[in-house]
Amino acid sequence: MRSSFPVLLAVLLVSGAGTAGAQDAYLWEELASGEGETISYNPLTVSRDGAVVNVLQKVAFSTPFTTSNGVAATYFTSHLAINCEANTVTRSDYTAYNADNNAIAGATDPAPQGTVSIDPQSGAAMFKEKFCS
Repeated sequence: MRSSFPVLLAVLLVSGAGTAGAQDAYLWEELASGEGETISYNPLTVSRDGAVVNVLQKVAFSTPFTTSNGVAATYFTSHLAINCEANTVTRSDYTAYNADNNAIAGATDPAPQGTVSIDPQSGAAMFKEKFCS
């Protein structure tokens, strides 16, 4: 007989999402922290298709940053598709959030668009090390 605890936990997490910001319903695990930022990921979003690992990341800042449209944000989320063999990453679905966990409309991703080589000093490099090894 299978335990119903995982289903109950999921229902509780989702039911509480209506009273808080959308990102509060996610489960985040810290990958790295330092120099005023914390990089986390949602382990429920990690998947692999051949050489490509997909993950939803969250990058939170101790000091708010200004988005492309001039609004103060405390963190952003984005989807990473990391090609383990080609050493490349594609970032998509960028969303910046304010201190109240509300998405900031019209904010655009400052990172290079399309598929790019992974910078060895980047968060993508840390995700590659964790999930491609």
